[in-house]
Amino acid sequence: MLKPASAGASGAELFFARTNGEAGTSGHIWRGAAGCDADWSFRQLSFAGQIDLNPDASRSGVGNNHVTFQRDGSHIVYLNNSSGTYRGREFATPGVEPRVTTSQGVVFVAFRDFRQHPFVAIFRSGAWSGRDLTPGAGGQPVLAVTASGGRGTVLAASFSSHRLYAVADL
Repeated sequence: MLKPASAGASGAELFFARTNGEAGTSGHIWRGAAGCDADWSFRQLSFAGQIDLNPDASRSGVGNNHVTFQRDGSHIVYLNNSSGTYRGREFATPGVEPRVTTSQGVVFVAFRDFRQHPFVAIFRSGAWSGRDLTPGAGGQPVLAVTASGGRGTVLAASFSSHRLYAVADL
């Protein structure tokens, strides 16, 4: 993610999984950050579990990062640094390949749940809620999540019909 030039603090941040699955070693999510001088610094963000994969990140406001990733197979984790340090939660609904975005203080975390359906967890008005977006349907991976005006849209694909579709106004 690019950091906008506010008070001369432009730069970039990168979130990645440092894992060597071939060797069977554990791995975790790391954050890399650099200013205009391209001097990178790195910090480990996740410490629990054995293997953390598939990070996705979004930024809101000045320097407020939202990060989501998959832990130990099917646990979805969400972190943000609004308190000055990265804190978050692990969702009760298992899933894979999470995506995150935010708009006007509302956070959207979308992923493919254990039924292979798009699932969205939404933080709005101080509380989390979640729901299966396509109950009764076949397998559907989440491709992206986007938001504007405090409302979210999840883009997914249908394996059975070979179509793309969006679930909007979340």
